[in-house]
Amino acid sequence: KVSGHYLARYLEDKGPGDIIPYPENRETDYWMNTGDIFRVTEDGFYEIVDRVKDIYKNNKGQTVAPKTIEQKFTGVPGIKQTFLVGDPRPYNVLLIVPDFEDPLLQDAVNKGDKEEYFHQIVMLANKDVARYERVINFSILDREFSADKGELTPKGSFNRKAIENNFTDLIESLYKTNHVRLRHEDMIIVI
Repeated sequence: KVSGHYLARYLEDKGPGDIIPYPENRETDYWMNTGDIFRVTEDGFYEIVDRVKDIYKNNKGQTVAPKTIEQKFTGVPGIKQTFLVGDPRPYNVLLIVPDFEDPLLQDAVNKGDKEEYFHQIVMLANKDVARYERVINFSILDREFSADKGELTPKGSFNRKAIENNFTDLIESLYKTNHVRLRHEDMIIVI
């Protein structure tokens, strides 16, 4: 947040040449969210290190709200957490933190159907979203996201940049394909 009488949003009631009064109560009246994440450098300056991102754009410029997709998996048996990746990529992939204590997932694991269990859940979630919001691939993680590794904020929300950095190799593997798509006139050829 930033504060001060110099912020443009406080010029709404003033015309050219009007005096802008200094705020009486700076603590409550003159704060504006910037959407930036800062860190204080050793010499006391503030450095912008990231943006608070509630949305991203895929490589086609389509807007995706990852929290909206991730919430589709909240409360689903066998899932503790999910994390959507797709900025700025051709499609979305999902990292799943499983809940192996859940009896339904334990049953699927015992039958050797763990991957199929999560595949069915992902397909169900894909039914209610736009084509460009769909999850195309997923991976089941062997650990939860960790504040110690910088993946969670003190409030427990995701530090998206840190998670993507810590799982870079896994995420990249989810974007590898074993086929090539070629367009010819009104056809798509998959080899």
